Amino acid sequence: MQLFRKLLLALALSCLGSTFLSAQTEVLVPGFLKFEVYTDIPGVNIADLTSAPKFPNAPDHVWYATAFDSRTVYRDDTLTNRGVRLSGFITPSESGDYEFMLRSDDAGQLFLSPDNNVANLALIAEETTCCGPFEETGAPETSAVKTLTAGQSYAIRALYKQGGGANFCQVAWRKVGDTNVAASLTPMWPSPPRPTTATLLLGPTLYWRSGE
Repeated sequence: MQLFRKLLLALALSCLGSTFLSAQTEVLVPGFLKFEVYTDIPGVNIADLTSAPKFPNAPDHVWYATAFDSRTVYRDDTLTNRGVRLSGFITPSESGDYEFMLRSDDAGQLFLSPDNNVANLALIAEETTCCGPFEETGAPETSAVKTLTAGQSYAIRALYKQGGGANFCQVAWRKVGDTNVAASLTPMWPSPPRPTTATLLLGPTLYWRSGE
């Protein structure tokens, strides 16, 4: 799996040509979210992660998720006492009103910006315990309605803190008027398969299929 991730990243970078890229260069690469891991942090609350000296500037590992789903990186529950920050951008293909749903084990928080500026990220949904499904309108794990414009990029970020046992964080969205129940939704994934923009410095930009 580790080799597969490296090959994906190498392939994405190869599409950029041979221009030299410094460690601080913002690179546009399709189809990933930045997945920063902070290990050996006890506790199950987000405050345990955000108060750790290594957060946010010294992650122990930096990987890249291919969907808004930690299971694309951590396939099982064998790892414990860690926190994760997933970050990137979404660009809806359809204008409209959307709700965002978060589920995590243990606690999790979801942030969205009204634009592509990460400084404007604001908390929109929160899981304070663990383990539930995607919830319907009005639950704290589900955001208020957010009006998004097609073609506009929006910064997005999730944090989750895992102690022991299960280990996951997933984000879904639903366009207002979609009759699919929240619990039946699947985590957000890139569409089309090779979207046009992403950033490795702040977390890759993804186009997401509207209504999924």
